[in-house]
Amino acid sequence: MSTKLKLLGVHVSSFGDYFPDEAKTHALVYHDPFSGIYKKYIFTKDGKRLLGGMMVGDTNDYAKLLALVRSGQTLNSPPSELILGVQSSKEEVQGADALPDETQICSCNNISKGQLRKVIRNRKCENVNQVKCFSKAGSGCGGCLPQVQEVSKGESFNRIT
Repeated sequence: MSTKLKLLGVHVSSFGDYFPDEAKTHALVYHDPFSGIYKKYIFTKDGKRLLGGMMVGDTNDYAKLLALVRSGQTLNSPPSELILGVQSSKEEVQGADALPDETQICSCNNISKGQLRKVIRNRKCENVNQVKCFSKAGSGCGGCLPQVQEVSKGESFNRIT
């Protein structure tokens, strides 16, 4: 289960298994009261796989983390780098292009990356406002707009000159 919301102006998300067996996992918590950011990620005991987590205030990595949990992929960097958003030299930053089509982009309207791509192609969208209008993605809380823009640019905007 996962969700990404904006509650009273604060971005909140959860993904994966947030209440796993504590004997088999480790939680890593980051809390910055000055910026209003709280993150709690759940890892396997060895720190090699992300199992779930929650974020308050900063949910920019939601789609990437959800895809990482769903794939069960082994981490290329230490858990501390993942929670802090630091990328090691051996790990490339992956954007929306690298996400599978099943990845939920807009949780307010339950729109996946694949659905967005289909709307962009079928409706021949030429800008993000058209994508929002035809798909409803990004028309709720607005928290997914960066990913909607990224998918839009990758899908159709490259052909527009």
